[in-house]
Amino acid sequence: MDHKISDYIIKATNDYRPEIAICTGSGLGSIAKDIEQEYFITYDEIGGNPKSLVTGHGHGGFAIGKIDNKKVICLVGRSHLYEGWKESDVYWVMSELKLIGVKQIIFTNASGSLDINMPPSSVMMITDHINFSGRNSLIGLRDPFICGDKLYDKKMIESFRKIAVENNIKLFEGTYLMVLGPNFETPAEIKMFQSFGAQAIGMSTVQEVLACAYSKIRVSAIAIITNYGTGMTDEEITHEQNLKNAEAARKNMDLLIKKYIESL
Repeated sequence: MDHKISDYIIKATNDYRPEIAICTGSGLGSIAKDIEQEYFITYDEIGGNPKSLVTGHGHGGFAIGKIDNKKVICLVGRSHLYEGWKESDVYWVMSELKLIGVKQIIFTNASGSLDINMPPSSVMMITDHINFSGRNSLIGLRDPFICGDKLYDKKMIESFRKIAVENNIKLFEGTYLMVLGPNFETPAEIKMFQSFGAQAIGMSTVQEVLACAYSKIRVSAIAIITNYGTGMTDEEITHEQNLKNAEAARKNMDLLIKKYIESL
């Protein structure tokens, strides 16, 4: 496999080797501002690295430095399968983080709510998922039979629960359902997904989580709720409105992540 990402980062950072990674979703790259940055490597510098073409996905690169003296690497902006990238691209990036030295990763994403009691601007800890994308980043790998009940690290989840209580942050928990996208779902689809038992829906994260499980990287994931699913209210869903709702909850999410890293 081509190791241009890990090779380039290791060389460009003088073998810096962060052990904690953060992968940000739509409008959620602000956590990078909390990093005492020592390096910023754009995706274009490396070349060939899948990069997002979606408005709101940040500057596109690896922010590398420290939070509370812990070495971290933040992926500012992520690629999506609906942009034309392959599942193997997702696995490639996650496996490259493992080669750099990453042992645990925190994912963030912007999601739609399937639960009327979880309104836009809420923060939800993902505790399980449903892969409804019809795609899988483990296809073609040797012995890809990972255990589905160990994808989201229970110790990491418990730490986030404790931090949320200590900082008076309402932290929902639930199952995240991934669709391929790129269009928002129909009212009939939303009703079907609700019947599956999912609380939130989005177009990312699951492929990365599978790749990390295969690479033995510990995972936690936080969803920012940007909208209700289509048909749950009369409000029209737009990407622009979702970005505004994400901004409203971003501070709580950033605080959770920062406090978690400080607790390590």
